[in-house]
Amino acid sequence: MILKNEKMRILLVDDEPINISILANILERDHEIVVAMNGKSCLELVNSKNPPDLILLDIMMPEMDGHEVIISLQADVKTRDIPIIFISALATAEDESLGLALGAVDYITKPFNNAIIKARVTTHLKLKKQREIMIQQQQELQKADKLKAFEVMAGGLAHDFNNLLTSIIGNLELAMMDLQPEEETYKSLENALCPSLLAKDLAAKFLTISQGYQVKGERLQLEKTINQVVKSMPTVADIKFEIKISDPTWTLKAAQVHIVQLLKNILLNSQEAMPAGGTISITVSSCPDGLKEHLSLTGGSYLKISVRDQGEGISAENYPKIFDPYFSTKPMGVQKGMGLGLTICHSIIKKHQGQLEIKSVPGQGTVVEIYLPLIGEVK
Repeated sequence: MILKNEKMRILLVDDEPINISILANILERDHEIVVAMNGKSCLELVNSKNPPDLILLDIMMPEMDGHEVIISLQADVKTRDIPIIFISALATAEDESLGLALGAVDYITKPFNNAIIKARVTTHLKLKKQREIMIQQQQELQKADKLKAFEVMAGGLAHDFNNLLTSIIGNLELAMMDLQPEEETYKSLENALCPSLLAKDLAAKFLTISQGYQVKGERLQLEKTINQVVKSMPTVADIKFEIKISDPTWTLKAAQVHIVQLLKNILLNSQEAMPAGGTISITVSSCPDGLKEHLSLTGGSYLKISVRDQGEGISAENYPKIFDPYFSTKPMGVQKGMGLGLTICHSIIKKHQGQLEIKSVPGQGTVVEIYLPLIGEVK
């Protein structure tokens, strides 16, 4: 997710403290500044949990010069897209040409001009943010196209499948009415009825995400709904829930049955991700202006529901596929699900004019953020 008003992080790399001090004084008012005094420290900071948005990199440094640093960063798929501006006393055209050929986005010569430093840093940060916005928009479009195709298929399947199951279940129940529960035939029919009812529930899930399905909203008090869902969750050893809602009077216009299904799917995923136990935190906060919070939202007030687990997290390999229909890292089947949980969640959120965002770091757990329109304005 890209926030519109976040403070961007700049890494200054120079072995001369005076140069670091000058650059920091120019930039620290508008940006978060991080400092490295040599090439090795630069690489360590770039590969940390909070990498920079842009690097100002000196060339002439002992042990590992700027050219070696940029070659290393360009060779790593995780760091090659971080824009780098060379800052150097090497001022010939050949020096600048070499720096740009190695992958730098700009080249600034010493001594520094404050206005030029500010202007070029601002320009390249804007370009970086625009690239990230374009990538995010492309990903959203791809996700929407996949979901739309699945919705069309789901609508036809749900209708035909539901008609067949209604007939099967009806005939099973009629046959059972003429038998006693202790009879073997009754037990056999009962065994056939149970998976039929589960299949009917699956058909209902298909209907929820089918194209053209209209949500019938009602006033929904979120605190009450969350507490009901948590109480209905299966008890799992060593897993507890923690709920924090700033204002219990917050109300949504939403279909309760779908919000319940949404929360259950997410909480079940959290439970299954925590085999060693831990705490699942549910936090509800307000967003007075949705557009400032997320690019896919419009203006107006939203509630943000954050569900944080202490599980294993989602691997980088699996993350792009988490909303794909039938994708699951668990064994397929009735007991472990069919890989439709997050697909259904995404569809429910979109039909409520909201947004679903998932953040995860392998080994550090997952945070699911749900944005839903709030009735009334947040003060």
